Amino acid sequence: NIQEKKEIAKMIDFNEEPLYPTAGVVTRRNPVIQTSGPVFELKLNITDSEVVMLADTAQWESSAVILRSTTVLAFRPAWKERPLSCNLNNAEVFSCVLGKEEETALSIIDPVTINLEIWGRGEVVPASKGLLDVNEDTDVERIADIQLQQLNIRLSYHDAIMFRHILNSLPKQAQEALAGSAETRVEDANLQLEHPANVRSQIEQLASLGFSKQDCLKALQNSGNQLDDAALWLTQNASPQRTPSPTKSKPSEIEMFLGNTAVSFSSIQLKTSCVNLVVIDDCKDADCPLLELSLASLHLKQKYDRCGSLFSTISSSYYNRALSAWEPCVEPWQCAVDWTSTKLGSSGTRNTINIKSVDVVNINITSAMLELYRVVRANWGEDYYNQSTDEPLYNIPQTPPAFRRRTPFVPFALHNTTGCTLMFHTQVIATDNRKDRRNRDQSSSLQDQEEVKDWKKVENGETAPFMFANRGKQRHQNTHQHQLHQVIVRVDGWREVKPVSVDKVG
Repeated sequence: NIQEKKEIAKMIDFNEEPLYPTAGVVTRRNPVIQTSGPVFELKLNITDSEVVMLADTAQWESSAVILRSTTVLAFRPAWKERPLSCNLNNAEVFSCVLGKEEETALSIIDPVTINLEIWGRGEVVPASKGLLDVNEDTDVERIADIQLQQLNIRLSYHDAIMFRHILNSLPKQAQEALAGSAETRVEDANLQLEHPANVRSQIEQLASLGFSKQDCLKALQNSGNQLDDAALWLTQNASPQRTPSPTKSKPSEIEMFLGNTAVSFSSIQLKTSCVNLVVIDDCKDADCPLLELSLASLHLKQKYDRCGSLFSTISSSYYNRALSAWEPCVEPWQCAVDWTSTKLGSSGTRNTINIKSVDVVNINITSAMLELYRVVRANWGEDYYNQSTDEPLYNIPQTPPAFRRRTPFVPFALHNTTGCTLMFHTQVIATDNRKDRRNRDQSSSLQDQEEVKDWKKVENGETAPFMFANRGKQRHQNTHQHQLHQVIVRVDGWREVKPVSVDKVG
């Protein structure tokens, strides 16, 4: 007996748990999944890619919007916790004229690095379902996480007009590209024109049974337009069309974006240190910032069921053109916003928005801001409708602003009425509260200008336009820095005068 027990013990593998059948229900264990080898992963490295959207495909030198970036994409369908990750390095969006990109490029979104990752994890303590736990796949609730540093957006009047024109032209382009799909509709139209109304009514009745209209017409021809005989002929000689049955979702199933795919996710969240939106007025004879909206420490989350939340510190400023300086419109205000969407019966929803904050909202309204609003509203309206003040108010625009070219904006001009020839040059210096710093900057700037000798000559009675800075791709980037724009004038036979600031009116 002892020897038989030893032989039985040798036959038992203690590393594998045995199954224990009972008199009633058979208890089973979950199979242990052992992966061998690496998990499938697809990596794409796209260097210096460009996505171009044209405002008008019929023009060679059309305005365009270009998205340029270097993309690294990783796709892992077998890894449920992290199936997709995408990295956009130095992604930027800018507008330009095709063929003259270097001369006309204007930044809309400054270069920024964006990280997108779809990740998730299962339940920390999964609910026990007894025997239903056997061989059950655990779903992972995933989140599309977007993280980036400071995001700077510059949107001007001409940019908005161009985007509107692009969006209006997209349906027309798609319709022309899909023109071949209209052939099936032509066949149905020919079918309606070839037969009288009573035959078309019988075809509709037979087609409601699930058969095609061509089979229904053939059945009526073989049965002498007898409806009952045609229906019997269809059941014997034709097969009904298969219609996809609506799938019934489980009550516990969570609706997701991109459902039934390897990269499905239930919510989107965005985290960034700051988002700056600068609205630029480049309408008619202007090219200066208008309004700035800032969202600091932004955390945005949106779920598939239309519920979401936002946490941020909001502030806004407007640009006082008379003083060439930013003035606060909305003081920094920390708040939390959440919204929900609730279904009411079979049809209809109720949307709710809640705003919570412990800070006081300080809004500054000045006469300069109201005057700026009046001027900008009048200029934009006249330019968009291409009308003057003496024409009707609701005139249809003759020439769409999207086809107009941007003219270089030269904000300053010097008119010589001294009676003699003069020379001038410009300089830009940074201001500081300390006098020694200011004097040191002025002296160094004057020495640099004297060494460069970039003097411009203006004869008596002439007008010379000038700018302080060359045109750059990133517009109005240094408007928040306190700088002095000065003009230094020299008349023949005289010493040059002290620098004259042109930042403030008067």
